[in-house]
Amino acid sequence: MVGRVDPITGRAFSSLHLDAIVEGTIVERIDHKNLNFDVPELLGHVTTGENLTKLIWKLLSDALPHGSLARLKLDMSPSNSFEYYGEG
Repeated sequence: MVGRVDPITGRAFSSLHLDAIVEGTIVERIDHKNLNFDVPELLGHVTTGENLTKLIWKLLSDALPHGSLARLKLDMSPSNSFEYYGEG
């Protein structure tokens, strides 16, 4: 995340607040779901790691302050991960 760093916490965003956003926006929506059938945003798309990373980016960027999401890394396994920096 990017933004003004709080001089007391050393963070640009509260970890507790970010955890709550991720839980409500991402985890509740896709955890233990059949991505091909149970996640409306993925219907009609091949459920690759790349497409899942782009969906998570979209959902988080809509839930966070504009411009604060700089990079998203999704680790699928120790040898398989995806990084996304947004469009353009």
